[in-house]
Amino acid sequence: MRSVEFDTDAAHLSMYPNPNRGDALYLVIENLSEEATTAQVEIFDGMGKKVLSQQVAMGGGTLNTALSLGGDFGTGMYLVNVRVDGELFTERLIRE
Repeated sequence: MRSVEFDTDAAHLSMYPNPNRGDALYLVIENLSEEATTAQVEIFDGMGKKVLSQQVAMGGGTLNTALSLGGDFGTGMYLVNVRVDGELFTERLIRE
C-alpha cells in the first residue's frame, strides 16, 4: 500500500470572505520566500478585463493584506491572481 504525503508547508493563497458582498477582501499567503518584499495583485472579471492591479508590501515570508472592493466590482465571478517572486497564485472570487 502506498502512503500519501501532503506538503503542509507549501505556500497557498487564502482569501475571505468569499463569496464577498463588497466588503474588504483579505488575502493571506504564508511560507513564501523571506526575501520577497512585494506582491502584485490583479483581479479580472468574467470577461477577462482587469479591474484591479495593485502592488502590496509584505515581509517575513508572509502576505497579509486587505483590498477594498469598490464600485468597479459588480456581482459575478472574478479571478484573483497574486504574483510573488515569480510564483503565481490564483483563486476564484464570487461577488454577490
